[in-house]
This record gives sequence, C-alpha cells and structure tokens, in this order.
Amino acid sequence: MRIRFVKSVLMIIISLFLLRYGSLFAQTAAVPEAQQQPAVEAEALPKPDLPVDISIESIRLFNDLYVGLAAEIEVEIINNTDVQAHDVSVGFTSDDGSTDRQMIALGPSSRERIKLKWIPKGPGKRRIVISIVCKNDTSPLNNQQVEFVEVSSETYVDLKIVSAKIPPELYSGSLANIEAEIANDADVEIREANIIFNADDGSKDLKRVSILPKSSAIVMFSWVPRNPGAQNISLSVECKEDMNAGNNELRVPVEVRAVEKFQEPQIEVKEERPAVERPVGNKGIFKPAQKIKPTRE
Repeated sequence: MRIRFVKSVLMIIISLFLLRYGSLFAQTAAVPEAQQQPAVEAEALPKPDLPVDISIESIRLFNDLYVGLAAEIEVEIINNTDVQAHDVSVGFTSDDGSTDRQMIALGPSSRERIKLKWIPKGPGKRRIVISIVCKNDTSPLNNQQVEFVEVSSETYVDLKIVSAKIPPELYSGSLANIEAEIANDADVEIREANIIFNADDGSKDLKRVSILPKSSAIVMFSWVPRNPGAQNISLSVECKEDMNAGNNELRVPVEVRAVEKFQEPQIEVKEERPAVERPVGNKGIFKPAQKIKPTRE
C-alpha cells in the first residue's frame, strides 16, 4: 500500500511539472529548426538574370524564292556581353502571313546561326522582318531587321532520281531488271520526262513518263550485261521544265559475274564380258574325293 501511494504522489508531481514548464521545453527544442528555415528558403530563390545585349549580325537566303517552295533563312546573332543569355527567341514574319520562331540560349560573348523556314504564299516583292526577343536585353534597337525580297511568279519544278533497285547478283548474258524511282516536287503535272539508263558496257535504254504533282513514278529497265567485272550503271532524268539539275543523275557501281560453263557429268563405262555358263552341281568340274590310305613304315 505504501509503495502504491508513493508512486501515485510521484506521478502527480511529474504531471504538474510538465503542465507548468512543458511549453518552455517545446519552444527551446524548436529554435534550431526555426533558425535554419530562412537559410533553406534563401538557397531556393532563383538568381536574378543579368542584363545582356543581343544583336542581329547578318541574314542569308540560300536559294531562289518560288511560290510553294520551302526556303531557308539563316540568321546570325551575337551576344555582346560576357554573361549567359537565357530564352532568346529568334523569328521572322512576312507580309504573306508566314511566321517561324526558335528558342535558344546564347553563351557569353558568343554567336549563333539559326535557320528559319519560309514557304512563300504569293509572288512579287515581299517584306520580311527578323526579330529577337530577350527579356533582359538592354539594347532593343538592334533586335530587328527588315528585308525586301523577290518571289518568282513561276512554278518551281524539280525532278530527281530518288532510288534505284538492282538485283544483288548480276551475271553476264543473263537478264536483270533495274527499277528507278523518280519524284516530282512541283505543284504541276510533268507530262513528259525522259528517264535514261546507261551502263559501262555500252547498254542504253530510254523511257518516257508523266508524273502527277507532288508524287513519284517507278520506271523499269531490262539489262543484259555484256561483260563480266566491275562497272557503273547510271540513271538520269531529263525534263525541259526542271530547274534543278543537281539531283538528276544517280550512279551505282556493280559487279557482274561470269557465267560458269556447264560440264556434263562423266559416266564410267565398264567393259561387258560374256557370261560363263555354270553347270549345276559338281558334274563336269569337280571329281569326287578320293580316300587316301595311310602308309605304313
């Protein structure tokens, strides 16, 4: 009984102590965590972007401009400051409603070439505007350049040899089928184009085809190689409306094998001997065995 009474008294004393001083201990334990919290938040804050100066150095067009034909515009830009430029937007607009834009990052004191695509929608003189957008650029006056270009009123026609299919094994004197694919990238139909086949052994062939707009055609040639050995075959296309002759020929090296001569198998001929008639039994050939008496000394 006395032990239980003592335990009860101790529990009451501890409870009263915690009720009076427990909140003080809790505040003391939370102080280090509260002191570290501002430091964590300070590290998570992004660093402010420094001022930059981006400018347009040059603009280049790599091919003539035709309605409906994709053109490539190269824009060279420069970072005139020694800090990194983030989220630099380079783009263009034209008075025919076409637009294109790219996002890049530009290193300190560096330059970059960006290629933009434009498909002109109408002929004549066109106004295009090249512009740069960067939120930290302190000199926006050099971020835009205006150019006037001429778009041809003609329809651009470009025929090209896309591929050739050749049998994996060719033999002299044996027929081989050669398949050529020709593409028409124009918006108009090509009513007559000459597809020409040539081989180093003097073999030639010509086919005339018509190709619908934005489509391709398959042309078949038959070739009987005349000579064995290494040689070249070429496939080319000729068309008076074609404006790009740089992709009108395809040359392919091939190996022609010699046909092995057929040798008839040799048949062994054996000399026939007359059959010998054999009598039945021992008659006429063997004599009956004789009994031999032993000799006495």
